[in-house]
Amino acid sequence: MATIVLKQECIKEIVRRAYKRFPESQEVFKSNKYTSSLDTLIEEINPDLFDFSLDSLESLEDTKETLHLSILLIHLPHKYLYEEFGEEALLWTWVNYLYMGTKDNILKSIQELTKKDSVVLEKSRLSSWQLFHTSSTSTTIKTYDLIDRLNNGLLDKTNLKEILEKSTENGVNLSKKRIKDYSLVPLNVMKDYTHGYEEVWGGEGGVIGDKSYALYLDTPVGIGLFYKKEPCGILGFVPENKDSLMIFQLQGANPFLMDEDEKYILFDSNGTKVINKSIWKNHKRYYKNVNGETIPEKDIVPLKKSSRGLAPFDHLKLLTRLSFAPAESLGFKEVAIRSGHNNSWTRPYGDGRIHLDIKDALKIYDRTAKEMNFYQREDQNWALSLT
Repeated sequence: MATIVLKQECIKEIVRRAYKRFPESQEVFKSNKYTSSLDTLIEEINPDLFDFSLDSLESLEDTKETLHLSILLIHLPHKYLYEEFGEEALLWTWVNYLYMGTKDNILKSIQELTKKDSVVLEKSRLSSWQLFHTSSTSTTIKTYDLIDRLNNGLLDKTNLKEILEKSTENGVNLSKKRIKDYSLVPLNVMKDYTHGYEEVWGGEGGVIGDKSYALYLDTPVGIGLFYKKEPCGILGFVPENKDSLMIFQLQGANPFLMDEDEKYILFDSNGTKVINKSIWKNHKRYYKNVNGETIPEKDIVPLKKSSRGLAPFDHLKLLTRLSFAPAESLGFKEVAIRSGHNNSWTRPYGDGRIHLDIKDALKIYDRTAKEMNFYQREDQNWALSLT
């Protein structure tokens, strides 16, 4: 595909050709309530030399220029936009256009023209926005590629045996039989979410006998370390940008234990068993323990079973190492770890509860990063170069 130079007269010629091939699109463009006339839009776009590569499109620093160019391009016939400027320009237009109705229409066209899954594309776009507050096409593409390839054999390139042996605690030797009990499984958040319960192991599929796994992912995709076909560890990661794959989650996977009625076995903070039947009072949930005492929900502790699968390992380093092969395969230049200082779970809920104490977050993420020779960036997150 030839490079297109973005000058005012060139844009006019591009649009004229498109309308000649698809006459009906001109009326759609002119009738759209979000646009002024075609000539006015063109005059507001910087006429400097510019090509339609993704690097050039993302180099636009003026928000107004980005908006106007996306408006101009999205009202061209989507097939023409794809054929003349390529897949990346089509995706850039979809990511940067603001208005949802037309945005949904071009997403349908993208699926038809590129054969990319529209649900995964939207999840990838929203992930970039919700986790990093940026509308980045290159990050959206990288996230899509990570989700797609992780679910289509990317983990086969990971040398799990080597990582397991490298991550054992001092003096532990793994037998061949033990090593064969471990496997890697792609984890995916439920449809239409960028974070939340895992689609299999966060729902009914996570119930095995008296154990209930309720895996929660902080990212749209991750890797599950499994021991004897059950999860024992979670690695959650997501592209921060086109060059950096950031780890958000390093966590063991311990199942809840259930009673004969398939209800979670509960205790209060003093270790007294709690009857699993809630009581609502003043818009808050309470329970009663076996002594008849009323216990607020925030003081309820479900009984969990420890996973034997992680016992021989420094599991935080093990899970971190699982990110390296996928990152290299997808062309990332670094693996990053989000600092405990930036971890959203350390911030209090509305009722004052904190899910993860900042001291624990720093031990899990910052200490692991430091011990694995990551360097700390100005944003307090950590990074390790792969180049």
